[in-house]
Amino acid sequence: MNLNSEAIKKNDVEIAINNVSVVFKDNQGNDVKALDNIDFDIHKGEFISLLGPSGCGKTTLLRTIADLLEPTSGNVRVSNMTPKEIRLMQKFGIVFQNPVLFEWRTVKKNIELPLEIMGYSKKDRSDRADEMLEMVGLTKFAEHYPQQLSGGMQQRVGIARALITKPPIVFADELTGNLDTKTSAEIMDLLTGLFRSSGTTFMLVSHDPDMSQYTDRTIHLLDGKIISEETNQSVRR
Repeated sequence: MNLNSEAIKKNDVEIAINNVSVVFKDNQGNDVKALDNIDFDIHKGEFISLLGPSGCGKTTLLRTIADLLEPTSGNVRVSNMTPKEIRLMQKFGIVFQNPVLFEWRTVKKNIELPLEIMGYSKKDRSDRADEMLEMVGLTKFAEHYPQQLSGGMQQRVGIARALITKPPIVFADELTGNLDTKTSAEIMDLLTGLFRSSGTTFMLVSHDPDMSQYTDRTIHLLDGKIISEETNQSVRR
């Protein structure tokens, strides 16, 4: 397995998903099992991809781990704490398919937003945003507005905003779903470069099998169940 060597030596589990099931009610009041007894671990610094068709449960699993959804049964532990405790400590970063940028805020002000909410000083917010702009290659566009950017550039802004708090764990939900092949590769190369150098734990949810080339391990879901799991021998770094 292509894990960080220290993680292998210490068996350093970052996220433990323990027999998690999620059940919803349909319009007729019948139970629909979105996740069915999901059980696996993710190590510190590991890159995981969750692959499967629409409706297979991969986004439900991400939301459960990130404390956006309560499991019906089973539990999730993150660094030996609950997902809620980790979320309140601002240790999760989430990048969505649609970055949801505020059109009345400049690129830099969009990136600063999490630190503004957390009460950071204006100078600290500005300095950190400048650092993030440089990391994602958008320094020249700091004072532009989202509607003036391409889709790929908007996604870079969303990535910078998600990473400005320096979260040790990052989730990406269909990150490149709205992008062309070339831009998708550029975004993934950017992310993997940033995360591998910092030891970030990364979970990528996608329907695109090509995304597995960037991750250490791929877990395939169907109908709320894990149907296969594979270690990637030739990871794109």
